[in-house]
Amino acid sequence: MASGPDSKADDLSTAILKQKNRPNRLIVDEAINEDNSVVSLSQAKMDELQLFRGDTVLLKGKKRREAVCIVLSDDSCSDEKIRMNRVVRNNLRVRLGDVISIQPCPDVKYGKRIHVLPIDDTVEGITGNLFEVYLKPYFLEAYRPIRKGDIFLVRGGMRAVEFKVVETDPSPYCIVAPDTVIHCEGEPIKREDEEESLNEVGYDDIGGCRKQLAQIKEMVELPLRHPALFKAIGVKPPRGILLYGPPGTGKTLIARAVANETGAFFFLINGPEIMSKLAGESESNLRKAFEEAEKNAPAIIFIDELDAIAPKREKVGALQPSVQRGGDSTVRGNRPSPPPTPRGRQGRDSALSIGPAEGLLWGASQTLPAQRERSDGRSFGLRDRVRSDPASSLLLAGQVPQREGSEMRARLYLNLGLIYDSLRNPAMRTSYFKKSIYISEQAHLSEDLFRAYFNLGNIHLREKEHSQAMRCLERARECACKMKEKYMESECYTSIAQVLLGLGDFLAAKRSLRKAYRLGSSQPQQRDSVARNLRYALLAGGPSDAAEGSALSRETGKGDGCSWSTAGRFDREVDIGIPDATGRLEILQIHTKNMKLADDVDLEQVANETHGHVGADLAALCSEAALQAIRKKMDLIDLEDETIDAEVMNSLAVTMDDFRWALSQSNPSALRETVVEVPQVTWQDIGGLEDVKRELQELVQYPVEHPDKFLKFGMTPSKGVLFYGPPGCGKTLLAKAIANECQANFISIKGPELLTMWFGESEANVREIFDKARQAAPCVLFFDELDSIAKARGGNIGDGGGAADRVINQILTEMDGMSTKKNVFIIGATNRPDIIDPAILRPGRLDQLIYIPLPDEKSRVAILKANLRKSPVAKDVDLDFLAKMTNGFSGADLTEICQRACKLAIRESIESEIRRERERQTNPSAMEVEEDDPVPEIRRDHFEEAMRFARRSVSDNDIRKYEMFAQTLQQSRGFGSFRFPSGNQGGAGPSQGTGGTGGGNVYSEDNDDD
Repeated sequence: MASGPDSKADDLSTAILKQKNRPNRLIVDEAINEDNSVVSLSQAKMDELQLFRGDTVLLKGKKRREAVCIVLSDDSCSDEKIRMNRVVRNNLRVRLGDVISIQPCPDVKYGKRIHVLPIDDTVEGITGNLFEVYLKPYFLEAYRPIRKGDIFLVRGGMRAVEFKVVETDPSPYCIVAPDTVIHCEGEPIKREDEEESLNEVGYDDIGGCRKQLAQIKEMVELPLRHPALFKAIGVKPPRGILLYGPPGTGKTLIARAVANETGAFFFLINGPEIMSKLAGESESNLRKAFEEAEKNAPAIIFIDELDAIAPKREKVGALQPSVQRGGDSTVRGNRPSPPPTPRGRQGRDSALSIGPAEGLLWGASQTLPAQRERSDGRSFGLRDRVRSDPASSLLLAGQVPQREGSEMRARLYLNLGLIYDSLRNPAMRTSYFKKSIYISEQAHLSEDLFRAYFNLGNIHLREKEHSQAMRCLERARECACKMKEKYMESECYTSIAQVLLGLGDFLAAKRSLRKAYRLGSSQPQQRDSVARNLRYALLAGGPSDAAEGSALSRETGKGDGCSWSTAGRFDREVDIGIPDATGRLEILQIHTKNMKLADDVDLEQVANETHGHVGADLAALCSEAALQAIRKKMDLIDLEDETIDAEVMNSLAVTMDDFRWALSQSNPSALRETVVEVPQVTWQDIGGLEDVKRELQELVQYPVEHPDKFLKFGMTPSKGVLFYGPPGCGKTLLAKAIANECQANFISIKGPELLTMWFGESEANVREIFDKARQAAPCVLFFDELDSIAKARGGNIGDGGGAADRVINQILTEMDGMSTKKNVFIIGATNRPDIIDPAILRPGRLDQLIYIPLPDEKSRVAILKANLRKSPVAKDVDLDFLAKMTNGFSGADLTEICQRACKLAIRESIESEIRRERERQTNPSAMEVEEDDPVPEIRRDHFEEAMRFARRSVSDNDIRKYEMFAQTLQQSRGFGSFRFPSGNQGGAGPSQGTGGTGGGNVYSEDNDDD
């Protein structure tokens, strides 16, 4: 019942992707007639569509591709299919089985002239007149319809030549009549250029993000094709989308697919490429890119990796608010200041706190990026506080100890937002400037123009100590006035200032429907968050409010970059996340559709074993599997040969073993900076602990392999377990083995690694690790030495910053926010369970407590056999007796005994070889006969010698402490004597409690812990 509304909502969210059934949508089938200008339909379908034999029809395929053909009837063709040859299919960018639409095209005119050119590789070695041999016989009295951009194949003179229609008159399509002039002059077209267009991506090349693709089509394709929908409902169409997600998930691919499918001009801006070391050149590059896109509207501007050029300003040092101690002064505008309001909101006046002139002279308020002015050989910094009323604007100057790189980025932040807004305002297209903006002799003109926009007004300083600051202000005011007179008409000053500063840009939009802006960013958390809230306040205000407050919303807060989330810019944020198993299967099917696969390849199994892989990882996986298939045939391939035997080529096929090998070599790209692995430890590597193994299987393996059982009984799987016990008993090995058994990723965190000396960095480390675990789900998150970071809060003496307490709080928050759908299981291991914070052990967190005791005699035998299973051991070595004599030894102690015995055997073998080599050098004839290996295996004496150095790492006193803790825990959390009333026979439960595991039954006391 609960799934009903969810499924309905899911249907609505992806409704735009569903193909509507219409009579003119047909399935592509192979043609019997090889004519490039003919398609075939059944007679019944032609009657339904009111088509007649010989009519000209317009075919619409994928990626906005169209073709014009002559329709004929074919009685052998099914009613729902259309037959076309390979040439027409390539022009429409479709394959067999795809769906195309067909409609009558009666208004095709006879062409006056056409221009066609051959493809270069098809005319190599051909001599003679191409027109006479190929084109004239092809078009003569055929009345063939052609379209600009089509490629057609002509056979003649024992060769087949491909031609491309470069231009038609009239455009874009026409019929070649007897009086049509055919031009074929020019250089042949390179095959590489055509292959690029054939390999254009479309919606069919995108897998694993069905819901995200539906949102993108709603935001881009719907406004482009049907803008009347938004006018009818009375809302403005969306202006842009922010795509964010890990690298390799397909953000750029989606943007290119949208451009190809919509037919819009696609302009790619790679963030790092527009940066320049010359001042003003970066802004110029950006401005030119936007102008080029505007000329080719409708256009899609895709800004890739914007975080490379516009992270938060605090990240690059462009904004470092610092108010020095001393006699502070307050600088205000010349209007009365209203009551204080929250920072960045409308109605707040210009107010800055100034410290001594030797330091940074600006306080933490809304500010423009730092600029540097050069005048009369002097350098001083500028900090601007902008309001729509020029009289209340403020220009503040002081010395800026700042790097050029940060300054350049700061200038670029402004230009990104300003150019975006100015494109939508017609005032920018008017020539207000006395001379061109782009003049080479003014490298800092962009900065100068910004400074010229601000009327400094009357600046009042309450205190007069800052004479140096006053002199800087006077110089800045003089420079601003000169720049205003030199470059700008005075009567247009206020208008241009408001346009460039974005005042009222949301009300004066133009062509907003035709511009879809994209941002591909792998680090969405570095964008500003304040602007996302401010856009709602901005939209709620009227025209005057918007004009008054837009300058405030432009630059918000001390650490914000460009306000990309502001309304009218990126209205929708789409998370292109890591695909699930179904999405990975779709991606694998896309990448293997042209691969030659063996019959044993199971793509579903590959999809289930590639947790955390994104689309780029899966593409690399398929390539690696194909390379492995080629490597197997390398003994039959000679690199020096010109050709490869046809039998070898036909025998090539990618098998399941090739995919398994590729899987062993691949890692999720989003998690490479984190130690993520699928461990190679198996249950056979761990001796004993059978009860613990079984319980771990129930806790971790069952929810991953049998989720339907948990859904049936309405149970939420446990999120975590805590291993406690003496050191060296196999806690880490158990965690690795369970991760390997359920094929989950394994992230191991050493507790002390999370703690840093920087304030806030420790909590950030915890957040990042949990984020990585969610992305790599199913994942086992193993906290080793948990007691180092999860001690009881409030008792950390000497922890001045409270870092340990903050880390615990962050871990608890992340555990509570862990979704059960993510399949992230947390395992903690500790040798000191008595000092662990109790909150981390409550139900819903690390609620399963498992005591890992010292191994008994049977377990010690299993541990010895597990350690020696790959070593040659003499038959007279009695491991049972060795286990009996090592009472109280931990697993690590027994491993050390085995390693020392192996080391002694290796030492003896090396010494015997050295001795034999010396004898061979002194008496060569005596050593002609090859002797047997003197140390073929590990003997009893090696173990006896190793036992001389053996020691117990855990004392009896320590063992008693662990046993007392386990017993106390069992008594406090176990209710072995619990019984339902005798009248309720159906509720009789087992007579024994769960003991130290502390989570087998659910009691009322557990609910109190919540």
